[in-house]
Amino acid sequence: MLRNGLYDLSKARGLHEQVYLISRELRRRGYNVYILYYRHGLLSNRQLVRIPLYFSGIHPNLYSSIDKCDYVVMETAWPWLAAVPIRLLGKGFILHLHAIESLPDFGLPMHRRLMIKFAEEAAGRLASRIITVSLTEYSMLRARFGSKATYIPLAIDLEERERYMGMSKEDARRVLNLPSDKFIVTFIGGMGYGANREAARIIATQIAPKIHELNNGKVLFLLVGPDPPPESIGLSYIRVTGYVESIAPYIAASDACIAPIYHGGVVETKVLDCMSLKRL
Repeated sequence: MLRNGLYDLSKARGLHEQVYLISRELRRRGYNVYILYYRHGLLSNRQLVRIPLYFSGIHPNLYSSIDKCDYVVMETAWPWLAAVPIRLLGKGFILHLHAIESLPDFGLPMHRRLMIKFAEEAAGRLASRIITVSLTEYSMLRARFGSKATYIPLAIDLEERERYMGMSKEDARRVLNLPSDKFIVTFIGGMGYGANREAARIIATQIAPKIHELNNGKVLFLLVGPDPPPESIGLSYIRVTGYVESIAPYIAASDACIAPIYHGGVVETKVLDCMSLKRL
């Protein structure tokens, strides 16, 4: 087996940190790993081309890369179509479910819940291992899929955070070209993910406009991550960053971080991220 590299999308394009950390640990143990990003091949470089998520995993270059790897880590169940050729190539894969998106309290409309439920079932049956970060959802997955369900607690990349733990707010703002005279409130997350997108919309349409009006433009909101909602574009009191190489300097530059998350299980990671740099 090849053991001299990591076949993946690195940390680019909003890859969930938990998936990256698991893949990095496998690499450190001597395995080649390919990360199947949940929107693999569906976005152009300018993010103008959008295809429904349930067609994830159909990019033709995917399979030549998979053939050279020891493990495939699939981020969420949306790329379920790739599960069949992965198995035909004789490769086992790890399905990483940040949340069971088919649950009613996740907030998806009925038709999307039905689609993701099918994807979760198909990918779950074909996966060698299913990983979740929630004990509640672990119990559900264990009942559905047996012993292949595994619970791994949430973690953050302290190695990457350590570079910024001693950085002052002023220095971080100079590096990022952020204003020094604003109170900066930050939200972090890949906003193609439903729960994060909902939170970003709440910030853009409810929280930020009211704060802006009450404080005469003294507060700047940062939406850090790919796929910001259209409601957030072009507003003087909201700055969108798109994908960033590291979220840590943005946290260090902030006065406060918020996470108005109503669905899914991502808020715990955001709390850990902000606590690691003393911003909450």
